[in-house]
Amino acid sequence: MFNANINAIQNTLLKQTIVTQNVANLNTKGYQEIDLNNKNTAYAQTSKSTPNNVNLASQLVYSNLNAIGLKANVDVLKSQNKMLGYLLDMNI
Repeated sequence: MFNANINAIQNTLLKQTIVTQNVANLNTKGYQEIDLNNKNTAYAQTSKSTPNNVNLASQLVYSNLNAIGLKANVDVLKSQNKMLGYLLDMNI
């Protein structure tokens, strides 16, 4: 019951780690951002001959979406915990 939300929280935290890595390398020459939507991109690439492609506006949007998703999943976990508490307190 709780596993889906815990997995979603872990996934959101992983996405936020990627966003922070992209933002941290905003001024790194040749850094190629890790795409959150492309599951095949496992690491960032750097090459002095290619320009940096990090879009700060997109990264901020991703960060805000991650915060909203994290809060929603935490709220669901709290509700599930409360419902489970009510079920355990029932007298038959």
